[in-house]
Amino acid sequence: MNMVRHETYKEMLLLEPLDGFDEGESPVLDQHLGSCAECQAELAEWRDAAALLALAAPIAKPNPRVRSAILQSIGSQRANEISRSAAERSPLTGPALKLRPFSFSRQNLLRLAAAIAFLALIIGVFVLWRRDVILRNEVAQLSRKSNLERQQLQREREALASEQDAVALLTGADTKKSQLSGTELAKNARATLAFDRQTGRAVLVTEGLPPTPENKAYELWFIVNGQPLPGKVFSVDSSGRAIISHQVPAAARERSVFAITLEPKEGVQTPSGKVYLLSLSS
Repeated sequence: MNMVRHETYKEMLLLEPLDGFDEGESPVLDQHLGSCAECQAELAEWRDAAALLALAAPIAKPNPRVRSAILQSIGSQRANEISRSAAERSPLTGPALKLRPFSFSRQNLLRLAAAIAFLALIIGVFVLWRRDVILRNEVAQLSRKSNLERQQLQREREALASEQDAVALLTGADTKKSQLSGTELAKNARATLAFDRQTGRAVLVTEGLPPTPENKAYELWFIVNGQPLPGKVFSVDSSGRAIISHQVPAAARERSVFAITLEPKEGVQTPSGKVYLLSLSS
């Protein structure tokens, strides 16, 4: 069924009990009523309502002058409508249906209410989505902040553990200490390597080394019988200080030379950089 035409017929139903059709409209509506049960039922309701209104209205005789003016106005309006209807006739489609102004029927009111409810739902969903995005961003920021704080706490714990190891090794009865002096590249630098003779557990404390260049790092070496063994790679703070926990190889615990060179950041297996700190043979 063509819904546009169907709605047009439904708007015409109110005119039928009031005898308000233009010429040619009533047969068209009658043809539609013959095939539409919904419109038949609604027309019956409008007829009943019109009958009740007619019975309830008080009988009053109009003033003759008012009656004459009304009839003259109706006759003039009728003539104009007939003239417009004739002008609107088409040889292809026949008499054109005049669409009445839009009226707020029950169906239209229901559609309007549904549209308003749907719009409110869309606005509510958008507000909830925005709120969810804001909350997600806040959670992400808090998570990043928490991760940074955990990392900082872990670094502080590691630094404290290194300091505690350094104190324990430097004061231990079976600890061996070796002093490293700065070369021409770092005359004010010095370092102490303390390690347990039995386990090889060691700590290196440096002071006064130049700041670590970008993509570079200092590397500790154990030189045994002229053969360098690579040790730990590390960097220093702005004052040239570092506390490094390490493990001295068994071969280097008795007689060896310790050295610190500047190497690529990832470290190397054979010394390639210049020596910054060096110990005497022990």
